Amino acid sequence: MTNRKEKGKSKFGAILVVGVIVIVAFIVIRNKVDSENLKAIQVVLKQERDMRDAMKARVPVQKPQTDEDFQLVSDNLDNFVTQLKGIDTSRCPRDFAEAYQRFATAYAELAGEIRAHPHTPTELEGFARGLEGGLEGDPTKATREIIGADDAWKQRLTDKSTRLDEAEREMNAVAAHYGAS
Repeated sequence: MTNRKEKGKSKFGAILVVGVIVIVAFIVIRNKVDSENLKAIQVVLKQERDMRDAMKARVPVQKPQTDEDFQLVSDNLDNFVTQLKGIDTSRCPRDFAEAYQRFATAYAELAGEIRAHPHTPTELEGFARGLEGGLEGDPTKATREIIGADDAWKQRLTDKSTRLDEAEREMNAVAAHYGAS
């Protein structure tokens, strides 16, 4: 009987040791995976920040006024979006990579909306359109049309900017979940 008790104790002890080894191995592997995820996310975020800083340095126009200003801004944004979409997120956790892609897509939509800015008439064009409207009996027609198109565009731009802000907050929240900031 004593022999059976000792065999039972040794089996229990062996199972306990194996269980502890499995738990320790799981913790070590999980920490390694967490560390790799954090590093991959940090690399992506640094690349994005560096590209954003470079884009801002290339675009001296803070508030575009002319068609040329809007063209400069949209060209630089298009280039930035191309670079954003080229960042490799394959080493990142899937939830971060997906949030990052939504962020890049939101930037692309904002860039497209900026490119769609309605034509900004020169002073001469504005005068000519006002004169034409005056001859037709409505001298403020052109002004109303310009303001209406601009207001509609500003609303679409605000919507796209809000979507971008939401996507960036989501991406940063997922990054923070992994310890990145």
